[in-house]
Amino acid sequence: TGDIWLLRPKHSPAIFLASLGVVGCGGDDVTAPSIPVVSGVYDVTEVNEPPRCDPASAAEPLDPAMGHGTFQLVLQVDQQGEQLTMILVEINGHPPNGANGPRTATIDRGGAIHVEAHETDQPTIFGVGTFVQEISSSLDGQFDTKGQPIRFSSTSETTFVFRAGNSSAPVFATCTQSGTDTGTRRSS
Repeated sequence: TGDIWLLRPKHSPAIFLASLGVVGCGGDDVTAPSIPVVSGVYDVTEVNEPPRCDPASAAEPLDPAMGHGTFQLVLQVDQQGEQLTMILVEINGHPPNGANGPRTATIDRGGAIHVEAHETDQPTIFGVGTFVQEISSSLDGQFDTKGQPIRFSSTSETTFVFRAGNSSAPVFATCTQSGTDTGTRRSS
């Protein structure tokens, strides 16, 4: 699963907390709108499409490492000025695994964020084997502060490169997966 969460956890909401990148307005225009305040706890629905793999036959056995489907997330967003710290609190009612540590991002004056994440994992997939999984995720998100409660939405694209056994092994498969996140702030 994976995306808003700006991460790519082991089960996979990954994009969201991956590593948030910077989007900014720049300049010192005092007439520009102020940075929106978006801190709080968000209930987020993450939908990850089935992976597309090369070779196509790899999609089914590798799916557990990517996770497609719909996931319910709870996300804590802390804010200091333009700096956001995002913490994944729950995935489908359960605490996240260790791969989902806090992530930081910069929010622009319009509420936009961009996330780029790169990580490596070594999942063991029952009946298939152990793989080195290189993950690259990109997420574009938007906080909408025009109404109450504040809403969040994002789209993401993640690429997985699987190597059997170790990081110097030949590529076993390359897969891509798209995802969307929509969320509402439940409390500030």
